[in-house]
Amino acid sequence: MIFNKALTSLAFVLFAAIGVSCSPHQYQTHTAVSGDAQGILGGDTVASDDPVARSTVAVLVTVLSSVDQNMTQYLCAGVIIRANAILTAAHCAPKSDETHQVRIYVVFSKDLNDLGDKDVRNVINQVVHPDFAKKQGPHGEDSHDLAILKYTGTLPLTYRPALIIPNDNILTCGTRVTLAGFGLSDLVSSTSDNLLRSVELPYGQKFGDSEIIFDQSNGFGACHGDSGGPAFVNYNGTYLLWGIISRGVGPNDCLSYGVVSKLTAQASFIKDALKQMGLN
Repeated sequence: MIFNKALTSLAFVLFAAIGVSCSPHQYQTHTAVSGDAQGILGGDTVASDDPVARSTVAVLVTVLSSVDQNMTQYLCAGVIIRANAILTAAHCAPKSDETHQVRIYVVFSKDLNDLGDKDVRNVINQVVHPDFAKKQGPHGEDSHDLAILKYTGTLPLTYRPALIIPNDNILTCGTRVTLAGFGLSDLVSSTSDNLLRSVELPYGQKFGDSEIIFDQSNGFGACHGDSGGPAFVNYNGTYLLWGIISRGVGPNDCLSYGVVSKLTAQASFIKDALKQMGLN
C-alpha cells in the first residue's frame, strides 16, 4: 500500500511554539513548513481517551513529479470539524498541477507505527484560504494558512469533531493552551516516536489581525510535522479549538517563535469552505 511505504520513508519536520511573554517584539521572518518532519517538543504522549486524541488526525501528503518520477512525502496534522471535514494548514493541502500529482491521506491513529487500511481515508477535495501567502504584513504576519480537506469513508467511532471556540473572551495573556501534533519530540537528536503528543503553554500575543505568536526559546511547543495541528483551550472541562498550528519564524528554527492561526478571525472562510464542499 502506497500509504505505508510513504510513511515509513518519512522524516518528521520541525516548527515550534511556546508563549512566555506578552510584550511586543521584533521578529526576523523565516517560514518553516512541514516537509521532512519533526514535532511537539517538551510534551507528553496523548492518551486514547483524551479529548485531544478524539479529534486530532495525521495528514500525509505525497507529491509525484511527472518530470523525473521523484516522489516526496511530508506529514502534517489536522483537526476534525465535521464528520468528513478536516481543518489543517494551507501549506499542508497542495493541489495537483501539470507536473505534479498530489495525493493526500487522513490517518485516524495516535500511533503512526501501527497502521492498517481501516485507519486511512483518501482526501477527495480541498479548499485553501484564498488569501494564503498573498496578503502578509511586513513581518510575515496574517498568512491565512488554513485549508479544509474533505475525505471519503466514515468517521471512526472513537473520533468526534472538535468544538470551535465561539469568541476570544477566555483567551488572554497567560491562559494555558494546548498544542498537539505527530512530529519531533527531541530537538537535539532530531527524532520522533511517531506518536500523538501535546504540550501546554501560556497563550501568546497578537501577530497581525489573525494570528498568535509564541516564544519557543525554552524548548517547548510545536515543531516541523505539527503544522495543521490543533490549539485547544480547556474551558471548564470542555476542550475548545481556537487555532491551527501554522509555521515558525526567526533564525533558530524551533527555538525562535511559532505562529498559530486564530479561528475566530477565520470564521467566514471556514463557513464558506464547508458550504462549498457541501458539508455545512
